[in-house]
Formats: sequence, C-alpha cells, structure tokens
Amino acid sequence: FLWIRPFDTVEELRLTLQEQSMGLTLTESLHHLLDRADTPGVRSFVRAMTQGEQKLRVLVVDDDPVVAQSLAEFMREENLEPTTAHSAAEALQALREAEVDHADRPGVPFALAVCDVALPGTGGIELLRSIIKEHPGVAVVMLTGYGTVESAVESLRHGAIDFLSKPAADRELRVSLGRAIRHHTLIAENLSLRKKLDDRYSLQTIAG
Repeated sequence: FLWIRPFDTVEELRLTLQEQSMGLTLTESLHHLLDRADTPGVRSFVRAMTQGEQKLRVLVVDDDPVVAQSLAEFMREENLEPTTAHSAAEALQALREAEVDHADRPGVPFALAVCDVALPGTGGIELLRSIIKEHPGVAVVMLTGYGTVESAVESLRHGAIDFLSKPAADRELRVSLGRAIRHHTLIAENLSLRKKLDDRYSLQTIAG
C-alpha cells in the first residue's frame, strides 16, 4: 500500500507515509510496526527503567561538533548520559573503552548510538556494521542531512533501528530513541540469558 510511486528523498517518503499511514515513521512503515503517535517519550521510559540505577549511555557520532553537542544536550534533557565522537575511529575506541573494567569501578557499556551517515574516512554505514558485529548490545539510530530511500533501506538492512533526516524534530527523535531503548533491553536480556545457559552448560560438562 506504500509503494505507489518512486520517492527521491527520505523526507518526501516520510511526509507521504504520515499522510497515508496515521503518522508512522519511515522505519515503522518499512517494518510494518504498529507504533502510533502516543508512543511513550524517552524521558518517562528511561526513568522507569533506570530509577536508582546508572543512566543509559548513548554515543553521539557526528563530524560537526555543533551538531554533536546539540544532540548531546537533547540526550541529557531526556535523562540519558551522552558522549560525543567525531569519527568512526573515535566512536569505536569509545565503545571499546566503555566495556573495560577498572580497578575502582566496572565498565559501563553504551546502550545506544546515534550516528551520522556522512563521516570522514570510515563512513557511517561501515561504522554501523562494526558496531553490530563488535558491540551487539548497542542499538543504533542513523542520521543524515542527505538522506535517500536507498540509504535508509541500506542502514536498516545492516541493523539500524531507525534512519532520520537532519535536522530531526524532537518528537521524531524521541520516538526513535524510545524504540532503540526497547530494542537494547531485549538484546541485553537475550545476551544475559545466553550467557547463563552457556555457564550452566559449562558447569554440567565439568561435573560430568
């Protein structure tokens, strides 16, 4: 019901989907999700999850320092703990360092990453692939100022939770972050269960 004509940009497709699909975002339509405009905001969702605990960490990756800091400030207002990086190499280093335990404190891995597609050197899509492969617990939202439907589909195919055109509206970003948080929670639970099963199997093997 969506592909009635070709679209040149993500924003053109998004506007059409909003008219035809009760306000669904691009990713919701591509994935045939049933989220609606009353999706809970990130602030209330995160507070419910992190009450009395460490705030969820989010890595903001954009080669423009002004954009990165603006996004980071938005994350703080949404009760997240942001860190900025300006290249894929810097982002991957931050992700690895976050998982390292220290003598006085354990590592606190990132839960989310918000990445620009157009990065110097290693591009955003390649960074996305590295994050999904090396840090499977991190949910990724991609951003771009020059989005096309093809690049959106490519991002989703490589594991991104959503793909937004810059500048993203606050509500649109909240919806994407809320979905990313839920995705991260499911991944974390699955990884934890898998580790428990592996540990149990190892103990049974040793005992046997």
